[in-house]
Amino acid sequence: MLQVNVISKFCIIGGALLSTSFAISAERAAVLVSKSHGFVDIDLPITAILQEAGVVRVITRGNSDSGPVGFEVDFPTKSNQPGTLPHPLALGRARIRTLGAESDRFVLLLAELYGLRGAAAKMLPSIDASAVGLGDDLAHALGGKTDMKLFFFDSGPENRYAELYVNVDFKNKILEFHEKDPDYRKPLMLALTKDP
Repeated sequence: MLQVNVISKFCIIGGALLSTSFAISAERAAVLVSKSHGFVDIDLPITAILQEAGVVRVITRGNSDSGPVGFEVDFPTKSNQPGTLPHPLALGRARIRTLGAESDRFVLLLAELYGLRGAAAKMLPSIDASAVGLGDDLAHALGGKTDMKLFFFDSGPENRYAELYVNVDFKNKILEFHEKDPDYRKPLMLALTKDP
């Protein structure tokens, strides 16, 4: 099983973030889907970026042919988070969280794009994954882009293991949900919709 070495620079992003929450004011834009060289890539508009309790929260919402879709991605900026958090997020981890009906529509869209008939139609409340920051300029993330690779079920079971690129373009307010390998489609869908 793959052992993930977490890049320690991933946590540097916290120093570049504002100390207060802020929302991005914009009309809900369209979700962009690209199918190139056998890969399915989805770009979603970022509608809010929040920093609270040592966690950066990126909220995506966009319009698709099936209606509004979206979800939330959280990642920590420091190892010490207040004890008031119900489920603290360790460094080197990321958490995808549901926004309700919008996230359920997102997994249905994903199943359709992946050609997976009969996939579950409801996103889990939250899904944790190991996360590795790619690149060296995380200290300037809010002014640019943070590229991450997420690893689902990297401790097993093997049939649930999946990888995914999640790139956060803070400057252009886009979250990229990009496919790593078509072989991960089914386990990724299971990770988003089925408990272990």
